[in-house]
Amino acid sequence: MKYIKNEIGPFNLHIIKTEKFRTNRIIIHFKRPVVKEEITMRNLLCDCLTWATKKYNSERLMNIRTEELYGIPYNGMTYLSGNFSIMSFSMEFLNDKYIKESILEDSLDFMMDILFNPNVIDNKFDELSFNINKKALEESIKSFGDNPRKYSVRRIYEEMNPDGPLSYHSEGYLDDLNEITRESLYEYYKSVLKKDIVNVFIIGDFDVNEVRNMITSKMKINTIKRFKGSHYVKYQTFRKRSRTVIESKNINQSKLVIGCKLKNLTPFESNYVSSLYSYILGGSADSVLFKNVREKHSLCYYVSSSINKVNNTLLIESGIDGKNFKKTVKLIKKELKNMQQGKFDEKYIENGKITYLNACQELCDSPNSLLNLYISSEYLGTDLLEKRKQEIQKVTKNDIVRFASKVNLDTVYLLEGIDQDGNKEA
Repeated sequence: MKYIKNEIGPFNLHIIKTEKFRTNRIIIHFKRPVVKEEITMRNLLCDCLTWATKKYNSERLMNIRTEELYGIPYNGMTYLSGNFSIMSFSMEFLNDKYIKESILEDSLDFMMDILFNPNVIDNKFDELSFNINKKALEESIKSFGDNPRKYSVRRIYEEMNPDGPLSYHSEGYLDDLNEITRESLYEYYKSVLKKDIVNVFIIGDFDVNEVRNMITSKMKINTIKRFKGSHYVKYQTFRKRSRTVIESKNINQSKLVIGCKLKNLTPFESNYVSSLYSYILGGSADSVLFKNVREKHSLCYYVSSSINKVNNTLLIESGIDGKNFKKTVKLIKKELKNMQQGKFDEKYIENGKITYLNACQELCDSPNSLLNLYISSEYLGTDLLEKRKQEIQKVTKNDIVRFASKVNLDTVYLLEGIDQDGNKEA
């Protein structure tokens, strides 16, 4: 496998040459610092671009074209990554050696048509596709709260970082959606081409020079942009005592989320120690939380922990009976304290390393996983595969105990289950 980064000027081109897969995959990112008021606009723009183009100006014609290209899957999505908002467009297509004709250039042309030839008439997006996607986004925004687990995570982030990017709703806001017009969406589209940082990632078995020349000639972006801001969310203040927030909702099972902020992590701690800490605490069925909170004391239906490195947060999630709220929180706090005091068996560390190395191996099993590895390296400065395997082996128990002292308990959130009559869950 060979990796080449080309700094073209208006965009960066990342080429991973490999004979491992039968398909080639391309991902194109448009990235800028996240602005709360732009989130809804970016979601709608992404949806409209992938719905239809001027050349293939209906969902039916788009489907016909993909079938002509051997059913290539393509996708567009917008997501928040720390301090940035990213519009991601991806497509996977067959390697030419497995078919009778070459579809490399035709596939790239289809991707470029999606990005640079939108279904726009008289400086405004086509009315039909605009209305369909606006309605779909409206329904998505309205229905987000129907999932208690997702809703609980969003609410605790709002409490932990009320004025920062953690609190932003990734799906957007109805008030902002109502203000978007076909004209304003097109104006924003032009702004994206002019101001967003653009990265192109492509992986597969092809002639590197041919692909570089094709993409360079087809990417209709001329302005050179540079931004040196960090992806990582950092915090200026930390609570000396955690706060508790309780809400009620008509659900069968109460949702408990405990949010912690991570402070002053080194790159080694963020990239490696954090993975083993979370694995030991609540990242597996063998974790201390699972064993002590669920199995030993039967206080929850599930319990797990996860670390978001970009947001510098640790979340502990659990499904409980509301009556067990105080007992469960007390026991979880005890396990957090035990981690700080090193009260855990070193066998957890070895098991965690094995799990980590197996996950590294699985990254080689799909073009998408490998591309995400290089995307992470580009944006976050994380190590590539072989270096990761070496570094994880260096983590010691002392490293994990030191990391535990940097886990700052911020907020305890309970979404308490009640029935339609307002009675608490049994």
